[in-house]
Formats: sequence, C-alpha cells, structure tokens
Amino acid sequence: LPVPRPSLSAPQEEDPGHPTASRPRLVPSARLSMPLRVAPPPNASTSRAARRRLLAYGDSLTAGYYAFGKLFMPYAEGLARALLPADMSAEVWVCGLSGLTADEMVNGCTEQKEDAWDDCMDTGEITPRSNGLDAHKLVDCVERSGKGLRRILNDDGPFDAVLIMAGTNDLADDDLEPEQVVEHVQILHRACHTAGVPSIVLSVPPSAASTKFADLRERRDAVNGLLREFARAASTATNPQ
Repeated sequence: LPVPRPSLSAPQEEDPGHPTASRPRLVPSARLSMPLRVAPPPNASTSRAARRRLLAYGDSLTAGYYAFGKLFMPYAEGLARALLPADMSAEVWVCGLSGLTADEMVNGCTEQKEDAWDDCMDTGEITPRSNGLDAHKLVDCVERSGKGLRRILNDDGPFDAVLIMAGTNDLADDDLEPEQVVEHVQILHRACHTAGVPSIVLSVPPSAASTKFADLRERRDAVNGLLREFARAASTATNPQ
C-alpha cells in the first residue's frame, strides 16, 4: 500500500461529525499527553453530539508509530472511518504507549530516580513500580506520556467500547511464557469490564521478526490462541446461548 505523505497544510472545512470527514493524518511526535482524540480531529468543532465514544489502548501499534517515532498515524482513526455507518457520529480516542509491555501497562514502569542515573547504574537502586492501571502518567520510549487504562476510564469516560492491542513487546522477553503475557492482557480487559465498558480483544499482529524467527512466531501464535480462548469465554459469559 502507498505510504501517506504528511501534510502541513490546514485541514479542509468538512463536516467533523463523522470520522469519514477527514483522511488519515500523520500526527507529529510532540511530547503529547494521551489519550488524544483522533476523530473528529482535535482542532475540529463537533457539529453534532457524538453518539459513540471509542478508546483504543495499547503500545506503538495502537499509537501508529511511524518515521522512527517522529510521526504517528493511529489505526483507530481509519478503523472508525471505514466501519462506522454513515449516519453514526463518534469520538475516537487513542492512548498508544510505544515500547510498553502489557505487564507495564498493568503494573507500571520501573523509573530511575531523577538526576541520579549514574548512582542507579552503580547501585541498582530504583524507585518502586507504580500501579500502571491507575497511573496519571506513563512515559513511553519516545517520551510521550499517557494515563493508565483504569485512570482513563475514570477521568475521560464514559466510553462505549475499548479496543486493546497489547503483548507485542512482551514477546521480546524470552523468560515470559505466553500464559504470563495473556494474563496481563486479560487484566486490562477486566479493568474495562469492572467499569461496565465492553472491550474488544485484538491479536498480536505479525512482524518482520516473527516471520524470520520460528521461536518468536510460535510464541506469538500461542499468545493469540490464548487470547482467542479468552475472548470466546468472555463473550459466552456475557451473551449465553
């Protein structure tokens, strides 16, 4: 597929009430705080009340990491534009924390003490991990920040549904079993369910690495198989036949 070229021109005047009103936009990598509204565009005035509010939560794949982290194109913007009926307006919000694992989204990141990097390297002393789900600020690998999932649901809700894509970065840790990865992803979903918000399970997509290395591909397939089982069980519990 052709790669969209970033445009620095002002957006054309269009009806912002539905995501089809704008084409995919490359968002600058400024140190923005998430969640960010990607549809309608943040600088658009909504012409009619949004009927649905959607949140996409995850890592760099959700953020739409592009151009080595200098630009971002979130998938959620195009997804809403392509799938929502023409007569339905929506707000689509994104929190994509590049480089974070599902474990870190749940338990928080291990942070080095401010202005004490050398001491930390010598002593190994670090600050305690915060609760990622309730964090006011999680900083990712490109220095963008976002709230924990449960914090977003409390502060920025209500949402009608949450799309969660997590677990890709966990696969880089050979010591983590697929069951452990999925356990953390499940905790993210259950945080939504406890808040009364339906969630959508997105699988770990293929990558160049998982295509090249058989062991990584096998672990990815195992994670996706467990996610599929979780989604089916959750759906059956919610909608029994």
